[in-house]
Amino acid sequence: VLFELKHMRDVQNEHLTRFVGACTDPPNICILTEYCPRGSLQDILENESITLDWMFRYSLTSDIVKGMLFLHSGAICSHGNLKSSNCVVDGRFVLKITDFGLESFRDPEPEQGHTLYAKKLWTAPELLRMASPPARGSQAGDVYSFGIILQEIALRSGVFHVEGLDLSPKEIVERVTRGEQPPFRPSLALQSGLEELGQLMQRCWAEEPQERPTFQQVRLMLRKFNRENSSNILDNLLSRMEQYANNLEGLVEERTQAYLEEKRRAEALLYQILP
Repeated sequence: VLFELKHMRDVQNEHLTRFVGACTDPPNICILTEYCPRGSLQDILENESITLDWMFRYSLTSDIVKGMLFLHSGAICSHGNLKSSNCVVDGRFVLKITDFGLESFRDPEPEQGHTLYAKKLWTAPELLRMASPPARGSQAGDVYSFGIILQEIALRSGVFHVEGLDLSPKEIVERVTRGEQPPFRPSLALQSGLEELGQLMQRCWAEEPQERPTFQQVRLMLRKFNRENSSNILDNLLSRMEQYANNLEGLVEERTQAYLEEKRRAEALLYQILP
């Protein structure tokens, strides 16, 4: 446990939640991490009142890739439970990955139930087929999970959305585990111009782990899609606010001129009426 805690303390990256501390005294075993006020990526995607243009979506996607690149290159090695509810957004709209490491702190999950199957919608097929999959999962399994999240971000239709089918999480997990031909995967009903993004998703959720790209390769592919890769979401938001302020100033000036013109006409009319 102390070895795992040291690893968590050493993990310092902008796109991973900061580990604050832990309580190891039963029964009050808990982990304390950085708080992100914007909630999870899943919350944001499911909130229809939040408008997400593609600049925003690419920024969130890029943050996941940066965090996973750091995680895969360190002592923790892999996540094992990557999903949209484990991606949280801070006050600056920077996405951070959470719920990694500290396998010794985790209770074994129940073997049945809707909640368990819902959690497995992001799990790679080779891990689903294992009787006792490793708690850390695998790097290829993390890439599969990222592909499922990418479809969530692109369509905003929920996790593992399949066009024309209303399947329960259990039915979806069973079909993925079965290894159908072609493999059972989410829909790719993307708008025009996003074909390369669809191809990236398909590569990420390939049936064979060795056929999936690494996060280093994913980052290179995403750079082709996102021409604003060098700027973060806050820079873009500030730019928009500046543009909005300029437009507002122009509108105020226009309305002021219209008001002065109406005032001039009213005064002219008043002078005509008065003796």
